[in-house]
Amino acid sequence: MRVTLTLRSLYPFILAVLAILIFALVGCGEAPSVQSWSGPEKIEELKIKGVLPDGTLSWSGLDVPARPADNDKLLARGKELFAQACMACHGAQGQGDGPARAKHSMPTNPANLTKPIETIKIRSTFDSPGGGGVPLDTDLFRTLTRGVPNTAMWSYRELPAEDRWALVAHVQTLSKQYELPSPKVLIPAVLPRDEAVLKFGAEAYQANCVTCHGRDGLGGSAATTDPETGKVYPGSGFARDGGTKTLGGSADADLARTLLAGFHRKSIMRSFRPIFYDKKEMRPEDSEIADRKLWGTVYFIQDLMKAQAKPR
Repeated sequence: MRVTLTLRSLYPFILAVLAILIFALVGCGEAPSVQSWSGPEKIEELKIKGVLPDGTLSWSGLDVPARPADNDKLLARGKELFAQACMACHGAQGQGDGPARAKHSMPTNPANLTKPIETIKIRSTFDSPGGGGVPLDTDLFRTLTRGVPNTAMWSYRELPAEDRWALVAHVQTLSKQYELPSPKVLIPAVLPRDEAVLKFGAEAYQANCVTCHGRDGLGGSAATTDPETGKVYPGSGFARDGGTKTLGGSADADLARTLLAGFHRKSIMRSFRPIFYDKKEMRPEDSEIADRKLWGTVYFIQDLMKAQAKPR
């Protein structure tokens, strides 16, 4: 029997051969190497290394010395230090695109410092119609000092205070957003812990926090998507290791501030002010109930963290 081959009948064979050739050519090239994260000491681009963040330190309780006057010398020092200690992760312009991000599988992506409203989580301010939740200079100083546990942002507490202020001054040149007015969170007077306050806190936590954080604070079903990269992170388990890896600190004042400020504008962790203090005209009795919800939630969270603390 005679078989007649036509160009049309050879199409499948030609396509298959081309696919094999392309696969072989791609396979011959080296795939980019992404190393597992083990800390800034492994990043050769960093000339000044950070140290492990101390998760037992209170972010709110850190001492902040007076900021020196801005001048050309301070700004030049900040730019120099940024190139040595920050650029590898945050990028030359602070956009979170430094070379270390492509080379290392970091726990979270470096913040885009040119968009503080959208990407900087830890702050003592809240979003408002006339401005935004821009971190204050003291907020940036505290984060540089403490670091951010469980992330690639290590502590620079070993740098002299003036150097840390120089870094803050440089970071604030990266975006006009730092000039926006941002209302500071006012934390109400601490209420004593009692059964009634704890009941308010347990109810508030069950109603607003379980989906993301889980009933025991070890992570819920809701995932968080990074607005810059689309990378998905599981629900936050803030109670792990007794809360020592809580991003914004685990002291009572830290938790109250985080609940009232939330994180950045695009984070799933929004401010609880509209939930606790939901009335435009607050009567004294309304304010008292709102304060009970706030401090009750703080104490309930503290109990969840204590339950997960490792024995010493």
